[in-house]
Amino acid sequence: DPAMKAALSHAAYAKFVASDGTMRVGVASPPNRPARPDRPELVHPKDVPSPKTCPLGMSAAMIHNVAHIELNAIDLAWGTVARFSALA
Repeated sequence: DPAMKAALSHAAYAKFVASDGTMRVGVASPPNRPARPDRPELVHPKDVPSPKTCPLGMSAAMIHNVAHIELNAIDLAWGTVARFSALA
């Protein structure tokens, strides 16, 4: 659930900031791969509306793209915390 992932990330960050850098991160084993649907729905490119003809316009397409980038960034950040926290 992306919303839950974002909320937990914000809560962890707030806790870290409130600790004034004294909070220690535990050791964890990350999953082998981020949580994703087993079989995401694939859509043929010709069936995806062009931002030029979509009633929502280019802004909606850009927000959609940025949302995917941010979701992957959160996964990478937590993967780094889990893999390298023992070195801190």
